[in-house]
Amino acid sequence: MQSARALFGPVAISTFRLVDRLRPTQHRFILILSHMRSGSSLLLHLLMTSRDIAGCGERNTVYRDHNDLVKLAIKSNFGQRGKYWASCAVDQINHTHFLPSEKLLLHPSVFPIVLFRQPLAAVSSMVDVFSPIYEFELDDAIKHYRERVATLARYSKLLRSEGRLLALTYKDLVDDTQQSLIRLQNYIGLRTPLTENYSTYDFTGTRGDPSTRIQSGRILPERTDHGIEIDSVVLQELNDLYKQCAEATET
Repeated sequence: MQSARALFGPVAISTFRLVDRLRPTQHRFILILSHMRSGSSLLLHLLMTSRDIAGCGERNTVYRDHNDLVKLAIKSNFGQRGKYWASCAVDQINHTHFLPSEKLLLHPSVFPIVLFRQPLAAVSSMVDVFSPIYEFELDDAIKHYRERVATLARYSKLLRSEGRLLALTYKDLVDDTQQSLIRLQNYIGLRTPLTENYSTYDFTGTRGDPSTRIQSGRILPERTDHGIEIDSVVLQELNDLYKQCAEATET
């Protein structure tokens, strides 16, 4: 506990800021704004194929201000000694309460990426992956999707109004990977490219996607055997939410 406090204490944060000012490029923070089973862990691993980007998996921590972003950079860089001088740190945020102030997304050092997935596939995957681990059933998955996709649409409108929006769908990542990677490279301004094949880490499968698919080190085709049925009225509502989010991301 003491070491964690020292790592994220005022002295460590001040030291990081001082060192950061000496870098050719000051630190940037990539926040993947997503919902569960949207491909956010896959995207995080793909982003980390660039030597410019370090991460430590899904942190499930609150981002209130710039100090919390600095903690992300410290944790990410120390966690990957080979990327100690990486100029970007990445995290995935799948729950609204981890971002109490949306204004943080407008900080010039923050590069938000909105990521979402069609409802039947996303909800089915939530139930398939989380039900054996937690008390998480179909109603829980629908509730999460409903709230989170509405929130992502709101984020998208805010970011679009400021000219700072990049949005992707799970289908973009899987079916149009190269074009998606190019868009990401240009948006963040990476010096080293992104690739389709990624490394796995000690956090892979534990902090983020717990399924075996993320361990493959490559992009796998989307599963089509959804295995659940959603009431037609509810599914239509979720499809409408997805459409609204897609419309909010159009630039």
